[in-house]
Amino acid sequence: MIWLLRRDGRDFDPAFVSTLHGQAAADAAFDRALGHVHDMLAAASAADFDWPADVPAPGQTITDRNQAAARDFAYIAGAYVLLHELGHRRLADCRIEYALREERLCDAYARGILLDGTETYAASQGYPEEMVRAKRLLGILLAKLLIITLTPRDRWTVSPDHEPVRRRLFRVLRYAKEPLPIWFWDTAAAMLAAFARHHGVLNVAIPFRSSRELAFAICRAFS
Repeated sequence: MIWLLRRDGRDFDPAFVSTLHGQAAADAAFDRALGHVHDMLAAASAADFDWPADVPAPGQTITDRNQAAARDFAYIAGAYVLLHELGHRRLADCRIEYALREERLCDAYARGILLDGTETYAASQGYPEEMVRAKRLLGILLAKLLIITLTPRDRWTVSPDHEPVRRRLFRVLRYAKEPLPIWFWDTAAAMLAAFARHHGVLNVAIPFRSSRELAFAICRAFS
């Protein structure tokens, strides 16, 4: 859809996009999925969470390509969050009195683990390195967007120990260096647009010449 808008020289207009065939159903499904995330975190244990019928259960074989891709992104996002928390554990004995600096160091630690070894991993598996790096970057972006979703809105811009949320998103996108697959920026912009719509921060048409430009523009809406 973003590719078609770009091809036709149209703005990214949320009001227009909402009228496209199937978009209302897709938006409703997305909102339900994020509702499941909140329900899972509110559950006292895994046994107290009713697993959604339309989401593959852990360990279930997945044959649908879209579901498989979503699962992989979720795995990468989960790995990023765990690595970030391990970063805090590594710094537990260090005297870092500036909480925001520690958050940045933990982000850098998690990001480095996931991105620094992409060339070696890709070569060992026979994959193009830019494909592996793009997938991991999108997983990190998903992690940031989910964290933002769980962050109270009044802490998006002012927090004693975290950067403003849009700055965190900017930082992920700035690590997206060429070469990248042709689909990377379309996917990044679509992910950002989906979460921005869910949070009600995408209310005006955005002119854009590239999907990269659109992705950065949508980041600015998270304020």
